Formats: sequence, structure tokens, C-alpha cells
Amino acid sequence: MKKIILFFLLFTNIFSQSNRETRAVWLTTNFRLDWPPQTFDAEKQKSALEEIFIDLHKKNFNTVYFQVLSKNTALYKSEIIPFSPYISGIVGDTTTYDPLQLAIDLARKYGLEIHAWVNVVRIYSGSEENIFRHSKHISNIHPEWAMKTGEKEDEISYWLNFGIPEARNYMVQVISEIAQKYDIDGIHMDFLRYPDTKFDDSQTYSLMKTDSLSLGDWRRENLNKFVQQLSENIRQFDKTIKLGAAPFGIYKNLKEARGSESYFSVFQDSRNWIAKGWLDYLTPQIYWDINRNPRFDVLAEDWVKNSDRKNIVLGIAAYKPDVYSGMSEMIEISRKVGASGVSFFRYNFIKDFHFNEFDHFSYPTAMPWLSNSIVSSILKLHVDFEDDKPNSFTILWEKDDSTTAKYFSFYEISDNSDLKSKTLLSLLPVNSNSISLTMPKPKQILNKFQILTVDELWNESDSSVGFVEVEIPVLKYFLDNEPKPISFATKNGDFIQIHFFSKHNEEIAISENENKQESSVISANFGWNIFSLKLANFTSGELILTGKSSSQKLKLRF
Repeated sequence: MKKIILFFLLFTNIFSQSNRETRAVWLTTNFRLDWPPQTFDAEKQKSALEEIFIDLHKKNFNTVYFQVLSKNTALYKSEIIPFSPYISGIVGDTTTYDPLQLAIDLARKYGLEIHAWVNVVRIYSGSEENIFRHSKHISNIHPEWAMKTGEKEDEISYWLNFGIPEARNYMVQVISEIAQKYDIDGIHMDFLRYPDTKFDDSQTYSLMKTDSLSLGDWRRENLNKFVQQLSENIRQFDKTIKLGAAPFGIYKNLKEARGSESYFSVFQDSRNWIAKGWLDYLTPQIYWDINRNPRFDVLAEDWVKNSDRKNIVLGIAAYKPDVYSGMSEMIEISRKVGASGVSFFRYNFIKDFHFNEFDHFSYPTAMPWLSNSIVSSILKLHVDFEDDKPNSFTILWEKDDSTTAKYFSFYEISDNSDLKSKTLLSLLPVNSNSISLTMPKPKQILNKFQILTVDELWNESDSSVGFVEVEIPVLKYFLDNEPKPISFATKNGDFIQIHFFSKHNEEIAISENENKQESSVISANFGWNIFSLKLANFTSGELILTGKSSSQKLKLRF
């Protein structure tokens, strides 16, 4: 049995499925910027990655763009390209663990959606010669596909010539391998562009152009063909995977948002990619603040207005100080303009940021065009109590073996007369079949919970089923038998600790004896109550507790 322990008072996440919002972060592995750490100790690497996922879970994030393909090396087990040296120090190492599979397992454990982030057209940058010289690097297998850009040593990079159909086919094959082999939620494409207008592909253009297309239109069409081919290829074997890309933040210049235009400067016709249904979302890199041109809010509204009803997740440059100071306002702007959510570049720059706006958990924004399947429901719920702990119990369940669920959502129904008034206490891994709870101070006899299945698109099963009622036996005993209150007070250092059972939610006045005015007032809940009082305020060894609404009195000695 996989048992999940939940201490009842620790979770207060109010949740509604209608209020969905993508909260994403780019987790950068290129140059080891966010992960892995500067060590080849596998256990330290694994521990560091889990710490990141734990932190994102605590921050109420729900999506990770985990970088698995950069410099044309893989942080996954590939039959096509060499393994990254960032794990063991050896390019092409086949003996180490699988980082992508580890990230997937952690994502499922902590309730996060995971997208495999891939660098598409840029195949090398930097100075790591052990990568560039490796025999399986694509620049050595097909040097005619790789084109060098930049003149200064620190600016040199290599890009696939996407005017060559075979080069595009190759990258379709690389990315499709990831989607086929791994249980990922999405593919997130970066560097899906040309490097700049100076890219020297004139010879390829003269050989390959058709229909008298201009150079710019031809380049855009090359990227369009790639996106269409990749989408159609992946959809053949996975119709629910989310396909997305991160274009430059300015599509075309606007009055208050002028700069490098992605349509003209790097030939990204990204709005065509979502209009044609090839991609499901865009995460435009709107890497500017809200005060100066180009303005974040102007660009955010422009992208949403031209979304063609697909998801627009606004990319935010957390690494820029002038942007960092305005991130809270940018989250509010994203909600105001109707964006699907936000994504932050990159993890290390937000790990110390407190996201007040993410005060409760949310599922990622829906993509209803991807699926209309019915999610199966939970079967046969029952409750077991621990004999020596009357306020502790375990809810157990069985599920349909044919379910395609990824998680179970566990709710408390706070108002039995209003089933919509519920709180999401936890997301549970799909291989769990029980959850144990402790209610130190139960407020009512009958407590109602609900367990639903959640599929890979965050759709929940039928909300009219999956309920279980838990009757707290100790409370029922006291109410049925109307005993005298069980109460006592003890000295503990400089404090008096009082324990008592209350049959009401009410304020309790405390005085030293019946002839003195109240010296303290506490708010008691129905059920067991424990309070500490300063010993110096009470010297007689006696306390009088008086219920302000019930007028019932309780005398305690200490």
C-alpha cells in the first residue's frame, strides 16, 4: 500500500477548476546554469533537482520547461544524438542515469507538468570543444547542414540550415524520439528561428526556392514546414501532448513596443503556427519592463489579441533587475489581459522570490481542443481509524484498472450543503491508494471529503461522485453522552497550558477567580482546545473559564 500522510491543518489551498492558470519556469541546463550543479556526483545532482521541484511545488507553480536538448546533446537516452557531458563529464556516456526520466518522476511526485525544452535550429554555442568535436555531433555527421555565424570567438555559434529539407527532417526525428519514448506533457521549442538577417544561406536559397518567394518569405516558409511536419508526426502517436514554442517578444512593431521584430529579424511567423493548429501554445519572450518602450503590458495585450484562441503564456525576464522588481504587477497584467499564464526565465532568478499572487494551487490553463475523453472515477472508498488515535484515520480507495489518470485530487468539503465549497488538500501520485490524516482539533463530527481522478490534461472525473464521510468518534461520544467537560491545566516553565473540550465555537473569558474581572479572552473551537497563558498573570493557582455565549463556567487548578 502506498500511504500518503497529511496533517490536516497544514493545507489551506482553495481551488476551483474554472480558475486555471499556467505558472511556468524555464529550468536551464545549457552551461549548467540552473542544473545540474558543478559536480559529477550523481546523488548530489539528483538531490539538487528534487530540491528545485520541491521549491516550485511550495511556490504553487504547475509547469516546468526542462531543457533536455542543447548544443545538439541530450539530457535523455537517445539513439540519435550523444549524451550531454554535464552529468558525468563524458560526451556520449551510456552508463549514467536518465535526467529526463528523473525529472518526469519528480514532476509526477510534486504535481507539476513537465515539458521537454529543446533548442531546435541552434546546434552549438560556447567553447566546449569536447562536444563540438564529438563524432556523433551533427556538425561532424553532416557538415553541409551546419552553418557558422558570428566573427568574435565569444559570439560564434552553429545553426542548422533549415532551407535543406533533410536538415529539417533530422530535427523532426530528434524531437519525435523524445515524445515517443517519454511520458512528457509537452514539447517546448526554443531557437525555432534563424540567427539574424545576415545568415548566409543564399546558395541554398537559389537552389531550393519555389514560387518566386522572397528570401524572407522563403525562410519563414522553411520554419513553417518544419513546425507542420513535426506536429503532424507527433500527433500520429500522441494526440494529447502539448506543443509550444518561445518566439521573440515583439512579433511586429507597435506604437509603444518597438524593437527587433521576430517576423522580420529572425523570420518567425509564430502566429501562423497557432492559427494553423500546429502548436497549442506560445510563450513569447516579453523580456522588458512595464515603464519603457517596448512595454510589457502593450506586448502582452497584443499577443493575447492575436492568440487564435490558443494559449499565450507570457515570458518574463526575471534576470533583469528592472523586470524583477515588477514581476508581481506583471502577473496581474497577465490576468487582466486574459493571458493563459506566465513563465519566468530562469529558475535561479526566482528561487528567492515570494509569489504572493500564487497563494493557492492552480491547474495549468486548459486546452480543450486536445481531448474530450471521459476520465474514470474512483471506486469503493472506505475509512479506517487508528485504535489509539481517535482523531487519526486513513481513507482508502480502489480505482478502475483501465484509468488513464495521472493524479488523484483530494478535497475537503467545507460546507456539506454546498459541494462547490471545497478545498484542494493534495494532489496524489496515481500509484497511491490511500491517504492518512490527523485532525488535532476537529471542528465537527461529520467531515466530508472527495477524491477525483485527474488526467494528463488536468481534466477531473465526474464531480458528483467520489465522496466519503468521516465521523470523528471522540466528538460523537461527547455529544451523545453529554459528559462533564474533560479539562485540566498544568504549569510548563513560565506558562500555564490549559486543555479543555468545548461544545461550541465561542469566545472564552479567563479570570483568576470568580471575584476578579477577566484578564484574558481566547477563541475556542468546537472540539479539543489547547492554549498557553503567561504564569505571571495568574498567581492564585486557579482559573475560571466562562463561555461568553453559553455562559458555562469551568474551574481549573494548576
